[in-house]
Amino acid sequence: MGVKNRARQTDVVKATKIGLLEQIQRADTRRGRLIDEVSTLSAGIDRLQRLNLRLSSRGVALAKDIDRALTYSGDRAVTGPGVVIRLDAKSAKNPVLDVDLQAISNGLWGAGAEAIAISGVRLNALSAIRHAGDAVLVDYRPVTSPYEISVVGDALRMRAELKDGQLGRLLLQLKKDYGISASVTPKRSVSIAGHSSTSLRYASRVPA
Repeated sequence: MGVKNRARQTDVVKATKIGLLEQIQRADTRRGRLIDEVSTLSAGIDRLQRLNLRLSSRGVALAKDIDRALTYSGDRAVTGPGVVIRLDAKSAKNPVLDVDLQAISNGLWGAGAEAIAISGVRLNALSAIRHAGDAVLVDYRPVTSPYEISVVGDALRMRAELKDGQLGRLLLQLKKDYGISASVTPKRSVSIAGHSSTSLRYASRVPA
């Protein structure tokens, strides 16, 4: 009886885990749909705002300031030249950790990145990258290997940093010490969606 009870309890635990995973997947799918709806509505509002601002020279200047602020806050979608970095831990001794992604992201910001997304999740000044069990959470959204880091910015400067700079040495160390492979692909055009949870309310110009 004891063996049967333990087997039954094991089955219940497995069924519960499967049920929870299915709930998480459904919630994540619904969240993705809502994010798409918000992006569509935001794009419509953005178009109307641009049309309104173009009615005066002062409005045109203000629109440029807003563009810059929204780009650096992560609220606006960005398309431009950049690079795509792919980290694959499939055959690695150890998984990619949150600190690895943090270090790479910080290095990219330092190399002139204007926008960064990790496996489709846009980063901004408030973004958190944390480890949770077997997954890494980027702004509380689970991402797994292979990790694709999309970057828009000064492609030449970033390529130099990724080849000969501190960031390049970090990628080599991940390969040498842990077997984590990294590929860097320059792109003429990289598109990164706006951050789904940001709302720019206040902004001020920082003197150059």
